[in-house]
Amino acid sequence: MDYALCKKLLLQMKTEAIVNEDVITTTMLPERAADEIDVAANDSNATLSKRLLERQQAYVKRIDVALKKIEDGEYGECEGCGELISEKRLLARPVAVLCILCKEKQEKIEKAEKTPRGFLSDGD
Repeated sequence: MDYALCKKLLLQMKTEAIVNEDVITTTMLPERAADEIDVAANDSNATLSKRLLERQQAYVKRIDVALKKIEDGEYGECEGCGELISEKRLLARPVAVLCILCKEKQEKIEKAEKTPRGFLSDGD
């Protein structure tokens, strides 16, 4: 497995995520409201922007965890079964922490429990 390539992908993803954070933060600047409808729209936009920003920040943290695992020689190990995650999966989803089999099991459990996506998982 070429961890240098994964590291390069992760660093690129982190750069893009930080740029997205900056864009979201810019959109969060309060706009002048002319009437109650504008106030409501501004509140709705602010709520959405806050959620998007939180997701981007969580994504950057996941990228940082993956980069740390590369440094520590633990990258690519499935947190579910301990087996190596396939190179194909890591190249497609460098922040993956579960092999495809464990991810499928997790998704079946979440679906059976009707758990909202992301509640039990890191979204990979």
